[in-house]
Amino acid sequence: MASGHSITPRAELTRRRALTVAAAFVGSLAYEAVRSFAFDLMPQLWQMTLGSVLLLTILFLPNGLGSLVSRVKRREEAKS
Repeated sequence: MASGHSITPRAELTRRRALTVAAAFVGSLAYEAVRSFAFDLMPQLWQMTLGSVLLLTILFLPNGLGSLVSRVKRREEAKS
């Protein structure tokens, strides 16, 4: 690691599991928020809106919401 800290494989696995759980929680909140807003704004088209958002998420984030954290960390490490 660039910072000089050594992370054991077990600690890395624990960190990744915690990130996966957190990303699932954030994803469910985002899903419900999009569904609620779409239903409030377009009661006739909320399902199409929700489907479009899900398709765009799958297209641009194939590894899930947790991959956003990894991307940000890689960019910060690249800048250093």
